[in-house]
Amino acid sequence: MSEADVLRPGLDRLVALWNERGGSLVSRRLEGALGRSFRIEELGGPVFHLQLTRERAYLGEGPGEHAPHAEITMCRSDWARVLSGEWSIIAIVLAGRAPYPKHQRRYLMQLSLVLQTLLLSEASSK
Repeated sequence: MSEADVLRPGLDRLVALWNERGGSLVSRRLEGALGRSFRIEELGGPVFHLQLTRERAYLGEGPGEHAPHAEITMCRSDWARVLSGEWSIIAIVLAGRAPYPKHQRRYLMQLSLVLQTLLLSEASSK
């Protein structure tokens, strides 16, 4: 991923990986992320909405038609590390670099763990 284009290619890759095998990686503890809508934004950049089901992932441009269950905004360099699997969303949140509404923390934690598991499982299968 180039420094200029991080979020869209990274999310497209996540969607492809999820559609291949994502649902099988979700434990009962993390299935709360399924069926929820997430607003994903690059600070000062593009906005997307993401929803995961056991069968497939849905990605759209813009904030979506309905209020999200959780939203996360990070700078480009943090997204690059998250979308590579090196860091998790929740690591950025805990470092204080991605503010979020407190009532969304459960969904963000579940999404964070699900996505990092997916990305790390892909890396270990190579």
